[in-house]
Amino acid sequence: MTKTHTYRITIAPLKADNRGQPYSVAFEGQTIITKSHAPSHDACRYLVGLGLTGPLEVWSDEGVSPRLIVKDIVEAAKWTVCEKASRSVRFSRYTPFTESAMYRELQQSEQIAHAV
Repeated sequence: MTKTHTYRITIAPLKADNRGQPYSVAFEGQTIITKSHAPSHDACRYLVGLGLTGPLEVWSDEGVSPRLIVKDIVEAAKWTVCEKASRSVRFSRYTPFTESAMYRELQQSEQIAHAV
């Protein structure tokens, strides 16, 4: 039986925003994601983009054991966390933002910043 390499990321909490608790993600000592509300899934997509496969451990700086173990980053990359006011938190298939959706989100965050 061949031993599969287990990858490791470290997540760090950032200042909470209107969507909840975001995190930054580091891999091999480098920040790979500066802000994410679904850090483990976003990290899986990043690692799959590098051509990596296999399991992943999600750690925090103060942890003595992993916060989460992902058995298969390729499978996990297909999913994200979905939170809506009308439904409980759940997993859903990942769909990349379109350019217009990213523009709308940026516009909304700028409006919120100006209102504060």
